Amino acid sequence: MSLRFQKWMLMTALAGATAVATRAGPGDVQINTLPDIIVEPGRYMVTRNLFLPAGIVGTGIQVRATGVTIDLNGFTLDGSNVACGIVQDADTDDLTVLNGYIRSCAQAVQAPGAGNRFKDLGITACSKGITAGNSAVVEGCIFGQNSSADLSLITVGEGSRVSECLMGINSGSTAFEGIECGEGSEVRRILFTPTHFRGRRRIWFAARTWWNRCWPMIIVS
Repeated sequence: MSLRFQKWMLMTALAGATAVATRAGPGDVQINTLPDIIVEPGRYMVTRNLFLPAGIVGTGIQVRATGVTIDLNGFTLDGSNVACGIVQDADTDDLTVLNGYIRSCAQAVQAPGAGNRFKDLGITACSKGITAGNSAVVEGCIFGQNSSADLSLITVGEGSRVSECLMGINSGSTAFEGIECGEGSEVRRILFTPTHFRGRRRIWFAARTWWNRCWPMIIVS
């Protein structure tokens, strides 16, 4: 398969990865500027493409509460190549991020809490992808054209699930990890393209992981 076709396939998938934007509901808190700090549980909806202002180094959205849902609503969170996109405080759990794009970030999502969920995200032009704690779910996400010296796309803790994700045209010049899972995790239906393996490994499991729960992968050649 040619590199041109792989890029076309990836960009087509990114273009169709998320739903059409909708209006915020009566219970939704709108996010329309960066940086933003969330201190109360609830549902938060992005209402426009968001760009971190020039000269600001830090975090696009800081989550300091348990039980938060961030609906990107089909829009893009752009870190201007210096910021982390979404960061969860270590003493909080139950974060859901879905339905949008995160690009040009030092790290797309850093979420060390337990029980976090990430669904239908397109992550591109980032130095690192999603890092999450135990019992995380990463589903239906697309990682394309991300690069750094030591690139990792998905790192999750124990008892997590990663499924139905697409990874292509990513590169790590000294090391690369596509998916790293903690003990008792499962990985299923992952589509890779081969052009991004300039490093160590595609999928890595911690000791005593349930190997029989690693379902077949599809490697595009």
